[in-house]
Amino acid sequence: MINVIFKISFRNILKRRVYSSINVSGLALGNTFTLLFASLLIAFPSAWWAYEQTPGTNKLHVQPWIFILGAAIIFSIVLIITSSQIIKAATRNPVEALRYE
Repeated sequence: MINVIFKISFRNILKRRVYSSINVSGLALGNTFTLLFASLLIAFPSAWWAYEQTPGTNKLHVQPWIFILGAAIIFSIVLIITSSQIIKAATRNPVEALRYE
């Protein structure tokens, strides 16, 4: 049900050419990035803690740029995948989309 509402709202947004890219990215990517950021806030400190707890004499010290680079790669992958799915769903024929639901 929510998926159908998102599809209809994306189609309505894309009809208005002026605000289409801003609204689409605000609706879909805002929620996705919020959840992703929350998961990274949990994952990165726990990964750092787990690495520091493992025994080893020749371990390298963990640098913060490793976590920043990892977050940037994850955010870029999510941006590309989510944007392509949004554009594919918004440009699809509504009659065919509703026929299979």
